[in-house]
Amino acid sequence: MNKITLRVTDAAYALSCSSGVIYKLIRTGKVEYYKRGRDYFITYTSLVAYAERMASHKKL
Repeated sequence: MNKITLRVTDAAYALSCSSGVIYKLIRTGKVEYYKRGRDYFITYTSLVAYAERMASHKKL
């Protein structure tokens, strides 16, 4: 089964943030990713789960 993945720039665009924020999420383990060569790929399901967690925090 292939996972849908996004490059850092695409993930940043999807969350309306900078690439630096995405790299921080990678470093802190808040999103699932893998690395191929110099490129990082974030799984779509991990990014959606992170966005949902953040949306539920903002409602409080």
